[in-house]
Amino acid sequence: MLRGADEKSGALFSDVEPEDRIPVQHPLRKIRRVVNDALASLIRASLIRASLIRVLFSIRSER
Repeated sequence: MLRGADEKSGALFSDVEPEDRIPVQHPLRKIRRVVNDALASLIRASLIRASLIRVLFSIRSER
């Protein structure tokens, strides 16, 4: 082996989920819920808008 043994590489990785690192009462959790709710209502409208724009711009001009 040219690099040597990777004995220390295990310390670089963690089995802890990101959700477990944030306390239950942390303000970020409430902000995340509010943002997710706001984005959920926009996703359908933005997808419809994006589809409509794609269709309209794909129509060839007769000029």
